[in-house]
Amino acid sequence: QGCSATVERLSAEVAKDVLDELSRSRRDAVSVHRHLAALPRLIADHGVASASQRQALATAIDLSERGGGSDEIASHVASEILLSARRNGDLAAGDLDETLCFSILRRLLTATLDRSERLLKLLPAMVIASTDPDCGFHAGKSVSVANSTDSIDAHLSVLAAAYAVPPPMLAAALAAMPRASFGSRMPVAGEERAMECADVLRELTAAQAVLAKVQSRTLLMQVRSSLEGGQFAAADLALAEGEAQADDEISKEDETGTDIAFSSDAPIWCQLRGRLAALNSDWRGAARHYADAAVRAARISRLSRGPHLIQQARALVNCGLDENDDAVLTDAARVYAEAGGYFSEAQAPLEWGGIQLELGELMLKLAERQQRPEQLLAAALHFKPALDVFLGQNALDDWARAQLGLARALQRSGARQGDVVLLGDAAFAFRAALGIMTVDRTPEGWTAAQLGLGETLVRIAEETGKIDVLGDAIPALKTVLLALDRQRHLGIERSSAEAALGRAYAMLATETREDYVLRNAISLLESALISGSRSLAPSERAAIEQVRGTALWSLGEAQSNLRLLEDALRAKLAALEHYEAVGDFSAVVRIREELDSLNSAISHLTSAARIARGKRV
Repeated sequence: QGCSATVERLSAEVAKDVLDELSRSRRDAVSVHRHLAALPRLIADHGVASASQRQALATAIDLSERGGGSDEIASHVASEILLSARRNGDLAAGDLDETLCFSILRRLLTATLDRSERLLKLLPAMVIASTDPDCGFHAGKSVSVANSTDSIDAHLSVLAAAYAVPPPMLAAALAAMPRASFGSRMPVAGEERAMECADVLRELTAAQAVLAKVQSRTLLMQVRSSLEGGQFAAADLALAEGEAQADDEISKEDETGTDIAFSSDAPIWCQLRGRLAALNSDWRGAARHYADAAVRAARISRLSRGPHLIQQARALVNCGLDENDDAVLTDAARVYAEAGGYFSEAQAPLEWGGIQLELGELMLKLAERQQRPEQLLAAALHFKPALDVFLGQNALDDWARAQLGLARALQRSGARQGDVVLLGDAAFAFRAALGIMTVDRTPEGWTAAQLGLGETLVRIAEETGKIDVLGDAIPALKTVLLALDRQRHLGIERSSAEAALGRAYAMLATETREDYVLRNAISLLESALISGSRSLAPSERAAIEQVRGTALWSLGEAQSNLRLLEDALRAKLAALEHYEAVGDFSAVVRIREELDSLNSAISHLTSAARIARGKRV
């Protein structure tokens, strides 16, 4: 109540953005608007009044209390609405495409939740209202936002108690997270922050036991008190004071030439400032403090620089990703390489292998971001020695993670070159990783390996024409989509799985000649274009449009449907535009040849239709 104008403005903004995304997906505008026009009635008839939808909302809030992101909440709500509509026959009666309805509705709900923190805060109260028959939600009674606040506070208290962290400290750590983190990462953000808080408190306790001066230990108690009260700025000021005192001791040592034990405290203060900056999502500050710790540690022991450099590199990686800055990521690679010089493969194999693993993953990120294939080879050269080390140390989880990294590097290199041998090696590595990873212990890694295996096998089938390979690819990709339906926070783009499965069905249809297989392929490819509207690279979008156009072409000819052939033409033109933008001129030549044939098919069908109309007249 009292916020209808705000809701109207929010709705207009969301609708405009979603329509823009749909227009970029090259879907038929008439069909999109027809489905949009049908959604209000479906929501009204199958919304919170239904038992299934109340259960969906209850499930959604349960997910949000476990950290569920807005996309996951939207998926549950949208799927229940459409499930109820399908059972009631409303989708068939309106000749509505369920996949398109789901994509539009999910995107509208996600965009709304992403833009409105207030709506996210109101969700717990909405669930209470919709599931409590005495609440009178449908009678128009107002819902107190206090209910929402109480629910959020209760959840925070439970999480804080589970990790033995003061609630004000955890609340401050969560508040410091950037808004973007409340998307796909939100389901795990709460527990991650709680664990980080607990780690910082443990590190404070350990530091208190080794600091040389009583005054320093007293200052550290002040730091703990500020942290437990959620006062991060005050805690950092106290840590800065301790750092300054330790630096003064170093100056005295340099002046007198005597060995003063207090100077060994300096790295500890810098290290703690780095941990606090990371907890406050200040990755640049964290990297700077870790670098300072490494410099000061060198006065004690050259080798003691290594651990601080690793933390500096990790902070730089987070900073580069958050700020979308490749230069910072390149700096991180340099620091990782420097850190590797302080560890021996023979004397510290796990630490050395860990650096190789993290550096390989960073090189893989840079290769994907900068489209530089030579970095794929560099990544593989870091993963391979890490595999040997982890196997020798029986560190199977790290071994599986390195296998996954190697598989990704080989997959991308093989796909870029059309090299079936590399793709086969990638499939082998994905399967090796899946031999260790499980959906319960490592859900993100397991799902990523399943997706990678499915994508690789589809590409092998496309390169070799061996349809039987799809027998393993399709179940793997369906497994990924099922996992993403259950856990939206896995950090994996749904569009990747939809696109790969759509390509698999499109290729399968060349053998089966079944129209429904083609329709499934087209639906999946169009859904991939919508769900990946913000994340797909031009080359990826071009590949999807190319296959979608071919599938529409085949279906249009099978059904002598001019509209489908015209849709195919638009898809091919979109693919041509994207390939021209990325400079893939061999693909441009191929599509231009296809366009000539497609235009001939359209002309032939148009002429046949005119002749048929003339005969009827």
